[in-house]
Amino acid sequence: MTIYFPGIDKNGKQALAKISREAHLTDNLAAKLLIGIDILVPEKVDIIISKKAGYIGSYRIDIKLKATLKKGIAKLLVCVIARIIIPPFAFIVILIYYIAIAKDKDLLFEPDNTLVTLFV
Repeated sequence: MTIYFPGIDKNGKQALAKISREAHLTDNLAAKLLIGIDILVPEKVDIIISKKAGYIGSYRIDIKLKATLKKGIAKLLVCVIARIIIPPFAFIVILIYYIAIAKDKDLLFEPDNTLVTLFV
């Protein structure tokens, strides 16, 4: 896949960065484009989120970025029916059901320390 990034070079002229890499399509991916470290590092890409800008060092051009903030963060109590023990350094899938969750929202689960038993 070839991706073109319009930008401005060091002389203030319009320029175009052309980056070609292998890409994989994923069904139902909310992000329009994912660019990994395997592309960012060799192309010498620096991202400055506070300025909504970036720099592609391999082409020596500045680019504009669109940064979208997450809206409507809500804290919801989620419970499970059974006790779950997660071994150290392990990942586990915990099925939940909450009718008001919209399909276009990201979910972040953080345990409330008052409800978690820790064995050290």
